Amino acid sequence: MRPRYFDFRMMALFAILAIVATLMVKIDSQNTLDARFYYSGLEAVQYFKSLSDKDSYRYLVTEVFDLSFIITYTALLFLSLKRLVYKSQKVKYLAFIPGIFDLVETSTIISVLLGKISIEAHPWLGFITAMKWSFAVVLLFLFFTLVAIKYTFFSGRNSKYPQSNN
Repeated sequence: MRPRYFDFRMMALFAILAIVATLMVKIDSQNTLDARFYYSGLEAVQYFKSLSDKDSYRYLVTEVFDLSFIITYTALLFLSLKRLVYKSQKVKYLAFIPGIFDLVETSTIISVLLGKISIEAHPWLGFITAMKWSFAVVLLFLFFTLVAIKYTFFSGRNSKYPQSNN
């Protein structure tokens, strides 16, 4: 019998991801720096200076939700790659790359919003955001390519789990 791809952990992670994403959309996270593909240091400075106190608080709440979003999507990617490419143990660790960039970005933004650091001292933040999105796109492309290869070329007689004749 073919094992199920989605187990309880993955379904729970999907549910958490959907809930957190919904909350972030409700807070209006589409207008934040992390939703952009890239921005310059000057754009980041102008963005933070344009925020009212209410906007800063809303952005801080969004970033706190983003921390749980990062953990959830990283775990989901890790488990998915682990199941998909079970013979190559190193591939699953690629799932951490976008999450690490996202964590650096989010923790820096939180520190700026809390007044602990100055955005002027971090002109590289837009580059980190671009790296996050770039690696996420490449990783998702890799994931869907691997899924297509696995279920196109290794289905039926050649697969590890032969089809039943019933």
